[in-house]
Amino acid sequence: MPRCCQSIDMPRTDFTPQQRAAIFSRDRATCCFSGANLWLLDAPLRPGFQIDWADHVKPSARGGRSDIENGVCSSHTFNAKKRHNSADNCYLFSCGLPTSVYYDIFGPLPPFQTARLRRLENLRPADWFFNRALGSILIGFDYRCRLERYDERPVRDDSYWFGAAFRKLCEFQKRQASSLEERKIVVNPTEMQRHWLGLRDVGSIEQLRARLRPLYASYRANFRAWFGYFDAETPASRKAALKSAENATGPSEDTLACIQAVFEIQCQ
Repeated sequence: MPRCCQSIDMPRTDFTPQQRAAIFSRDRATCCFSGANLWLLDAPLRPGFQIDWADHVKPSARGGRSDIENGVCSSHTFNAKKRHNSADNCYLFSCGLPTSVYYDIFGPLPPFQTARLRRLENLRPADWFFNRALGSILIGFDYRCRLERYDERPVRDDSYWFGAAFRKLCEFQKRQASSLEERKIVVNPTEMQRHWLGLRDVGSIEQLRARLRPLYASYRANFRAWFGYFDAETPASRKAALKSAENATGPSEDTLACIQAVFEIQCQ
């Protein structure tokens, strides 16, 4: 290949935590590629959660700058899918609002999504640290459950992720100026959300672990129901797994509703 035609990767640079926080709040915690809600306080307490990521519009490996203007909020799934391919920049959302591409494909934004984007307009950069703390906790929960079910042992265990969560909570405590309730980001919180919100004032890793116990019990019940179904390979085993999930103590209504909906589709 002639030298002039070779693709030369530039040294990779990354966004700072402060830049990630600014991009997250500017884009209303919304994945620019899919429109997924990346504000984990709204997420069901089960597998399938999406961690936010700051993606380069022009890839860093191709000379893209790591500044806020060259960054967009995406889910970790779409960030991994895109990698260094700037030709994959088909944005459904920009700065937390639908683009013309979104309207061309889907038409008007559903009312529930309009309400969510209006609510998350009130996010501030400090809230990213709280969101990332929840993400680290969920990864720690997932580690525990996968170890129990599949004997998987990633390099970083739950102690690592809970420690990371505590450090992010400490950063959130230092940076927040007004509460999520005052900014109407949280309205009529559910029981699960109240548990999450109770983590905002933890003063030690021991206190954090104590407050995580009821949340982990819920996550574990949902994890077992979720993968009990999705690991099943035949119609008969899926039917049995659904019945087991419905009779189990602990799985949330949301998790059961998702499994039931998938079962109905697979039976058609």
